[in-house]
Amino acid sequence: IPCWSLAALLDIIPKEVKIKGQKYAPCLFPITDSNWLYKLWYNSNEIIESPISVWCDNPVDAGYEMIIKLHKLNLL
Repeated sequence: IPCWSLAALLDIIPKEVKIKGQKYAPCLFPITDSNWLYKLWYNSNEIIESPISVWCDNPVDAGYEMIIKLHKLNLL
């Protein structure tokens, strides 16, 4: 599936994944100290540590890496 924008890329990512009965929703968050990093992870209100997360220096790469990770975990 071709993706030509961040919005199109993020639209491919599932709006929810279920791991061991727990539902997770995707979150994209910019983080800065000395450099900008973007964290894309699946979050749950009940569990603090995310089992699926990626860190990249731009949001497009974060979306791409998340799709690769979800595919390897058979969650796409």
